[in-house]
Amino acid sequence: MGQPKAKTLIEKFGFKDDDLKTPEHDSIMIWLNANIEEVINRAFPAVWPEREVKGELSDFHTGLAKLKASLERQLHNLRSSSAGPGAPTPDPKTLETESKLLQLEEWSKLEDPPAMPKLQVTKTVWECTIMNDKGFVVGAIDMMVRVRRPGLRVESYTSNLQAFPSAAPEWRIGSYDDEVFIEVKSKILSLGELIRQIRFYQSHKRGSYVVVSPDDRFAEILRNQGIGFVPCPSFSQPKPVQGNFFS
Repeated sequence: MGQPKAKTLIEKFGFKDDDLKTPEHDSIMIWLNANIEEVINRAFPAVWPEREVKGELSDFHTGLAKLKASLERQLHNLRSSSAGPGAPTPDPKTLETESKLLQLEEWSKLEDPPAMPKLQVTKTVWECTIMNDKGFVVGAIDMMVRVRRPGLRVESYTSNLQAFPSAAPEWRIGSYDDEVFIEVKSKILSLGELIRQIRFYQSHKRGSYVVVSPDDRFAEILRNQGIGFVPCPSFSQPKPVQGNFFS
């Protein structure tokens, strides 16, 4: 009797997830479902990405520099038009422009951004089907988690600092929706096959990918490959987990 016909693209490429059929896998999934907020925030620590902070600061200071240059040209023209023997005291427009330049100098000393809030879980889907752009089933990831991620920006109270801000610039925290895909393994028999499996999913579905497993031997390698890792209790000999596993 021949082998069963592959039903998904990932099976056609030789990936078979026998772990899915084990009681240990079910136990981890149930544990994961009960601890999903903690797992997500373990996978993505509440620290602003350095690239995000630097990007916002770069845009802010670039806009500030352009506005400063514009004001300095304006001030030069005002002073030139009022120069000469017996010139009157600076007119209100000159004084206002000088004041704005001093204010910009103060505003350029933006404080450090506020602490990053934790991610919020808004939805979980077990055995989430991944489709390709032709409508074929690529495979199923153990859990899809929809999260609300905090976003950081500098509020300058004007469009791209093209006009003088109406108030001091400040950091503002917004939010956006994102998807995290979690692959559960009761044990990792082959690191290479696990990474290849996730790469296959990534080629068809964008998002963040995380492995949850009691087998933490390859945690650092996975993280270095851009794949999150969160440890979980071992359920090889089923017994209740006492207290908070993460404490």
